[in-house]
Amino acid sequence: MELYFGSTLSAANTLLIAGIASFIALQYHGRGRAAGWGRRLLILVSAGLLVCILAAIRDNYALSVAAASTGGETGLFSVESFQSVSASLAGLAIAAVSISTLFIRKDKYSKAAFFMVSGIFVMKLLLVEASRIVMGG
Repeated sequence: MELYFGSTLSAANTLLIAGIASFIALQYHGRGRAAGWGRRLLILVSAGLLVCILAAIRDNYALSVAAASTGGETGLFSVESFQSVSASLAGLAIAAVSISTLFIRKDKYSKAAFFMVSGIFVMKLLLVEASRIVMGG
């Protein structure tokens, strides 16, 4: 519990993750509704970006970026680590899918994009959080 509620930042991030998981589950449950998938995707991407920013702050990722160029102490994950590279590529995929909905303006595509982004976000979240548990960070 200390890992997820040990500080205000960790607790806020944990609660935001739970909120996003609930939002995704509610959208899956009500997936028969036809309209508004673009707005739902925007909410998901915005909240997901906030989670990523809070997680980077929580895990001292700025130290890892600084250490990559000048040496010194790193955060929980180094810039070259599997977790960092995978999370960055997942973020790129989320951005690409999200931006594509600006050009493909069909609600059916926005719905598919929402669930693609949801899956990528969940995989990214599982990778980082499982790594934190294993590394004791």
